[in-house]
Amino acid sequence: MTAVQLRNQLIQLIQREGDVKLLELLSKLLDRNSGEGAYRAMLADGADRSEADIAAGRVSTIEEAKSKAKAALRRK
Repeated sequence: MTAVQLRNQLIQLIQREGDVKLLELLSKLLDRNSGEGAYRAMLADGADRSEADIAAGRVSTIEEAKSKAKAALRRK
């Protein structure tokens, strides 16, 4: 998907959205001058890493993810 196609898709989704809180969050995330810039960068970095993991086949089943989460909680 090109940047123009993605922008158009986002515009359509935003125009149909009625949840004010979600729209406020989107506004903050897209505003490069807001305090949420670091949060946006963290989300984007996490998404990039996730996509790279998926492309490389580093995925878990739901059962494996639950098991890893439970093990991590037990270590705390």
